[in-house]
Amino acid sequence: VAFPYLFHANFSGGNADEWDVAEADTGSKLDFPHYSELAQVSGLPAPYSGAYCMRVNLVPGDTNDHTVGDGNIDIADGATAYFRFALYASPNFTATADDVFSIFELQQDGGTVELTLGMRVTAATNELEIGIGDGTAPSSYVGFPRGRWVIVELEALVSTGAVGTFTLYLDGASAIALATLDQAAAVGQGILGTQ
Repeated sequence: VAFPYLFHANFSGGNADEWDVAEADTGSKLDFPHYSELAQVSGLPAPYSGAYCMRVNLVPGDTNDHTVGDGNIDIADGATAYFRFALYASPNFTATADDVFSIFELQQDGGTVELTLGMRVTAATNELEIGIGDGTAPSSYVGFPRGRWVIVELEALVSTGAVGTFTLYLDGASAIALATLDQAAAVGQGILGTQ
């Protein structure tokens, strides 16, 4: 299977230099470890592109943004785009309260959120879920495993005519598909990280 990239961003050099929208990292929870460091963690090594990845060291109660962004993601009205990355949730990831947070957003050039990939954690059961939605928060979720890498793929058809679609694939299988979405405008940037 080949994965042709029309747009490709990674974290070569151990930083966010290839991402051109300002980094937001109050509390310094973002870092960009080398693959040799990741390979020392039980359950790794991971599928990757490049020798570095982005890591967010979340702590319970943290409400700050820890993100990088790229303004070179241009999805015109009526166009379809595809995104693919590996995602790992630590086995000891927990929450002190129920929470929903975005991990990837497709936004207009001005920052208005059009499509969201996010996660939800239920404190009482420690259940972790991943979901997608049209706008600032996911509307549909499925369970997400801890302690192993999952290939996350997104297919987004942007439409100002209420025929947009947004599909989430996990490890190659369709997990959630949303249809008849109505975006306000074309997509001009992407934001990756926890919000």
